[in-house]
Amino acid sequence: MPTASIYVRISSDPRDTRAGVGNQRQECIALCQQLGLDVGPVYEDNDLSATTGRERPAFEALLASEPEVIVAWHQDRLLRVTADLERVIELGVNVHMVKAGHLDLSHPAGRAVARTVAAWSTYEGEMKAERQRLANRALALQGKRWWPHRPFGNNMDGSLNAEEAEALRWAVRHVVNGGTFAGVAREFQSRGLRTAKGGEWNVGNVRPALMSPRIAGLNEYNGEIVGKGQWEAAVPEEEWQALRDIYASRRGSRSGPRRRLLTGIAVCDVCDQTVWGQLYHSKPMKARGAPPKPVYVCKDFHITRAVAFVDAVVSERVCALLSRPDIASALSGTGHEDLDALRAAQDLLRERLDGAANAYSQGAITLDQLTTISADLRKQMEANTNRLAQTQKGSPLAALLDAEDVEQRWGALGMDVQREVIKTLFEVRIKKTVPGPRPRPEHIVTIPAGGVAPGD
Repeated sequence: MPTASIYVRISSDPRDTRAGVGNQRQECIALCQQLGLDVGPVYEDNDLSATTGRERPAFEALLASEPEVIVAWHQDRLLRVTADLERVIELGVNVHMVKAGHLDLSHPAGRAVARTVAAWSTYEGEMKAERQRLANRALALQGKRWWPHRPFGNNMDGSLNAEEAEALRWAVRHVVNGGTFAGVAREFQSRGLRTAKGGEWNVGNVRPALMSPRIAGLNEYNGEIVGKGQWEAAVPEEEWQALRDIYASRRGSRSGPRRRLLTGIAVCDVCDQTVWGQLYHSKPMKARGAPPKPVYVCKDFHITRAVAFVDAVVSERVCALLSRPDIASALSGTGHEDLDALRAAQDLLRERLDGAANAYSQGAITLDQLTTISADLRKQMEANTNRLAQTQKGSPLAALLDAEDVEQRWGALGMDVQREVIKTLFEVRIKKTVPGPRPRPEHIVTIPAGGVAPGD
């Protein structure tokens, strides 16, 4: 008797119970016994749709095995798109199904029936996807939850997961104050936290988790924020906005990572042009086989100061200044707007926007009037959100002002944050290179910003 290859599949099994494919397997084996077929290998694709375009490993293995007979629970378990059907037709085998009878794909009539069923299955899958898309969009516009799985920071009912929400708040503030996504991943791992799906944290999943508007209680659909969500926010909106703005500024400021601390910051004391780092290889160095060394230079090469020397001098002066007991008062007076007042203004704008929508629904205003009112209110809300974000960004100095050991903390900061601190504190000027002995720190001139003397 021919040997039957059994294929089973179910589209969704988020808990990996395999109950669906298990039930299909049992009924397929019973059909084989009824038809007098020997039961051969069972090919199983669990929790895998046949209409998304993703490869089905077990289906591919079935085709490659050159089966004598195929047994499936239903044709749409085996085939949902016409392209897959044509590949099965090329095998020229009989297909028996528990719920849809027998298809003789070696005969024109059987192939015609199979193609008709596959066409309707494709149509059904496309319509299901379209209905789901419209349903998700409607939920998003209403601010309702439409996530298929529990997100990190919230429970499925929209309430906060206390431990995860606190971790998200810490993470956002950490990055806003100059930390990195890699640092967040390490902290989450040290706390024993896992992603909502049980995976380990890394830079690749920390960034999208923190950049998601969902953690700020905002509803996003197709990359656009469409309103407030009907769930608890793990992070205040203004703090999340500050994170987003800082991330955008870091990405947009340059095309690649900075390799030198003072590139584009320090200036030549002769020509006032900014300096950059490059490798320097003098004739004496080449003669004795010494490798080239990195130096800071200006456009006209007035200076060629060793990068290590200049960076060390500037870092030392930063730490000396920030170790002063009066540094907090000396740097105060930035004058942020009152946070509570800004939040109250934002809430009032949202109430006015809701009121306009209700007025339109009751026929009190026209659609054109609603559009005009909404555009004006949203413009004010966007400006207010930006002001709220500015109050949360704080200074890059925040990571250093409360440090017990400023030098240790400075060394642990990323170069991006160190550069921001330097730009906040000093204008760094490098004096002209002159022949003579090894340069001394006074060859580096640091002019304080805001009238704060760096001291010695």
